[in-house]
Amino acid sequence: MYNYHVFNKTLEDVSFEKLGKSRTDDLETEVPYEIYIETIDDKSLNLKNEVISTVNSSDLLKLLKTCGIIVIDISRDTAELSKGKEIFRSLKREIVNFKDMGKTHGSKKKKKIVVISTVMTWAGVNKKRFVSENDANNRVPNPEYAEHYEFELEVLAVNETEGLKEHLKTIIIWSGLTYGFEQDLLQFLFDSACKTIDLFPIPNSQNHVPVIHVEDLARLVHKIISEDQTPEYHYIFAVESPIITLKQIIATLAKSCDITIPTAVSLNTFLNKYELKGIHKQIMSIDIKVNSSINRLWPNFEWYNNKSSILTSMKYLVETYKRAHNIKVHYFECIFGSID
Repeated sequence: MYNYHVFNKTLEDVSFEKLGKSRTDDLETEVPYEIYIETIDDKSLNLKNEVISTVNSSDLLKLLKTCGIIVIDISRDTAELSKGKEIFRSLKREIVNFKDMGKTHGSKKKKKIVVISTVMTWAGVNKKRFVSENDANNRVPNPEYAEHYEFELEVLAVNETEGLKEHLKTIIIWSGLTYGFEQDLLQFLFDSACKTIDLFPIPNSQNHVPVIHVEDLARLVHKIISEDQTPEYHYIFAVESPIITLKQIIATLAKSCDITIPTAVSLNTFLNKYELKGIHKQIMSIDIKVNSSINRLWPNFEWYNNKSSILTSMKYLVETYKRAHNIKVHYFECIFGSID
């Protein structure tokens, strides 16, 4: 049984009980939006002023039916994928039974379901190493992400299905390796570079790894769900441009931490040193150049720290990481001279 915290970010005086008793066709545009996240036990998170209630998974679908926009994240593990499938298929069945979609949120707009997936569904043996959204029908997934790939096809099929496409728009976001705020999937590298005096190897491979700051990913999702008009695109890459190599990322991190890299090692040796598994190991081994449409669709997209590349933001990332972990930098002045 999953439990979900219910967040309210707009109208603090609207109770969960009032929202829970509302029927779909009773909802008005003034009803605030909510965020549902799986219950966690991290006591360090200060959520008291934002959580208005907790709902279990059996009641979640009832509430999601009242939402005009739903975001499903399957980018990390199979548990997310399983839950995402369950939610999507249940909602799809409900939408078929809706008799008056126009009353949802007092609007005649289509509902949107945005699925955050992963570039790993492109990481099989592709004929092209430089790809764009236009190659979506010719992509080959990493074998470990074949189930993600099949679910993506199921989600996208809605846009071509009579009886569904009139009421529902589905969009896939292919996310690159995420970093930022504890550095996420790159935390092991920042821990090694900033916290230890351990040797800091660099892989000698030239594999290209698509990345994106978590704040930029969130900003992209916000752009998509905030558009007044139904977007014409059905999928988009969430990656920085240009695509850089894993070697470039680690070399730039080492330089920003004033670390001398002792030696270059094979990619397998590098992966084994940090005991990377699952998506960590898979995405660090990816080698694909992606041409994203973010800058074309939103020329004024506000990238994190006004930088569209982790390389140009690295010094700032290291500084914020050290502040967050209370890592002090000590400088020593050495004076050499003769002793009389």
